[in-house]
Amino acid sequence: MCLYLIRKNINDLNGTNTFKDVTLKLLKRDTKILIIDDGDFIFLDLLRKNGYNIEHKKDISSVLDVAAYHIIFCDVRGVGKDLSGKFEGAHLVRLIKNEYPEKMVISYSAIGYDSTYEEYLSFADGRISKGSSIEDWSSCIDEYIKKIADPKYIWENTRSRLEKEGVPTIKIAQYEDRYVRAIQSGSFENMKKLFNKSENATVIKILSDLVEFALSIIKVVN
Repeated sequence: MCLYLIRKNINDLNGTNTFKDVTLKLLKRDTKILIIDDGDFIFLDLLRKNGYNIEHKKDISSVLDVAAYHIIFCDVRGVGKDLSGKFEGAHLVRLIKNEYPEKMVISYSAIGYDSTYEEYLSFADGRISKGSSIEDWSSCIDEYIKKIADPKYIWENTRSRLEKEGVPTIKIAQYEDRYVRAIQSGSFENMKKLFNKSENATVIKILSDLVEFALSIIKVVN
């Protein structure tokens, strides 16, 4: 195992060699967005004309159906019929976040819902009203596209998951060092060697998610 005399941290990504150098136009083109809505999504064609890589599904039959997407907008009502009960899309939000914590999931609805939905909607990364204007939708999507392409955001999400699993701080710092070096070099091989030796299957899953998602973003920005 290669040992580094100076350990890097996430603040070392403040230089020029980060995803932030990429134009919004490129991020819009290659960041994959999914709308899950049992009705028509009236802004679909207009958003596509404005450069967004966005698809619409009436529903999904498995959480695996969202695997290819970076950002998912999920209607609260009328979806998740094969996967949830009375809480519909709200429950679907939780299912997606449990399976893919690294993805951005945003809930939206045209009508109100009672407080019992909040238990599920608390898993969402954000919310937007279905009745929002095209300008609001564009602004919202741009915000999440920029966030999800930020290597710091990606790491902070992973660090939170590791902390919840009780991973020691010194171990998390070691993973952070390898992650920063991987981002700067564009290669995750050393990081893979590090976590493949972990005995904790959950930790391996978390770090595998990190690598897979970061690599998918790197493909977008390169």
